[in-house]
Amino acid sequence: MDNKPLGHRMGEVSRLFHNKVKKLANDNGISTTYFHIIGFLKCNKDRNITQKDICDFIKMKAPTISLTLQSMEQEGYVERIKSKTDSRCTYVVLTQKGEELDDRIKGCFYTAEKLMENSLTEEELKIFVSCLDKISNGLEG
Repeated sequence: MDNKPLGHRMGEVSRLFHNKVKKLANDNGISTTYFHIIGFLKCNKDRNITQKDICDFIKMKAPTISLTLQSMEQEGYVERIKSKTDSRCTYVVLTQKGEELDDRIKGCFYTAEKLMENSLTEEELKIFVSCLDKISNGLEG
């Protein structure tokens, strides 16, 4: 065992996982920015989400998000709907095609998860999950 701190090791694994998800998404023609926006909209589908909400969540500037949303709208993934009570307000909602893209994105995460799981035996996986739970509890306490 080398001398890398545990936090460093966890960060490396996290980066590798997210890089694999990004590669899988890119290989499937899915923009990383798209999957952040789609995920945010999906998790907040019972709220009225504005472009500003998306900017705040993704930490990107309004012009960049505006262009991305225009592309997503042209591709049929999102729709912009004017508020019925405030004409200055426009909401961004997922379309059926956007919901289908969310399923494809989830497939990328599922594939990366399976790659991780398949690198361990069933017993190692149980121990690993138990260790993660203990680490989480230790950091929360």
